[in-house]
Amino acid sequence: MRKAGNDEIDKFREAALKYRSSSNFFGGEKLHVYAKRGDLHIADSGAGIFMLAEAGGFFRLYYAIFDMNADIAPMLCENLPIVAESAYRGAVPLSAAFFARHGFGHALTRVRMSLNLRGNAKCKMQNAECKITETEAVLELFEASFDRYTGCLPTLPELGEAARQGRIITEMQEGALCGALLYGQAGNVSTLCNIAVAQNMRGRGIGSSMLSSWIACSASDGRSLLRLWVADENAPAIGLYQKHGFKPDGLKSAVVIRKSTNV
Repeated sequence: MRKAGNDEIDKFREAALKYRSSSNFFGGEKLHVYAKRGDLHIADSGAGIFMLAEAGGFFRLYYAIFDMNADIAPMLCENLPIVAESAYRGAVPLSAAFFARHGFGHALTRVRMSLNLRGNAKCKMQNAECKITETEAVLELFEASFDRYTGCLPTLPELGEAARQGRIITEMQEGALCGALLYGQAGNVSTLCNIAVAQNMRGRGIGSSMLSSWIACSASDGRSLLRLWVADENAPAIGLYQKHGFKPDGLKSAVVIRKSTNV
């Protein structure tokens, strides 16, 4: 395994496009950010190309598999946990069996839900956008609410950039942060990244209020499509999203994890 730079990312992109059905590559922007920080590594073997991004005590794995019957790269981070996520429609992808054969276990399945905003943006903004000085509290709330491996947690610098761009919505009561929502934007799509409510404040409509604000923000910014991912066993969250008009769009993702023996 070795450090990966921009040239290797470009080669990986080409391979991922060629082997699209056995890859979880969704665009190179994130990988270039990891590479710039020196946190991106590459390992290759007869099985394919594997890009590993350091994510605070574990690695996120991006892959393009050429041969499902070949062995995974032998130096694929034996000392740290590795997490990979694969999107699919219909049957579970063949890559699931490949990773199971190499010691990865199923962590969870997510479903994607979408909302078309055309003629459907009647929510009013009710919450304040996050101040940059509040991002540490937002990160603490996210860390307390999500699993470290499967929660897709942002870094503090990423939250700072999101706050500067107005992509964090918060709920404050008596000067304390009790809810936060982080979203991203690309083209006409607005994507919910994380939403969390403090444990002692749940059941008071805070999550619903922040969702309404996100929908209104997206509509005012000219976004026509909203998307989010939710664990398929999280019935309360799915019910909340459905109340706001979201529906499953047929895309699912499987998250697998391989933990090292000393974790």
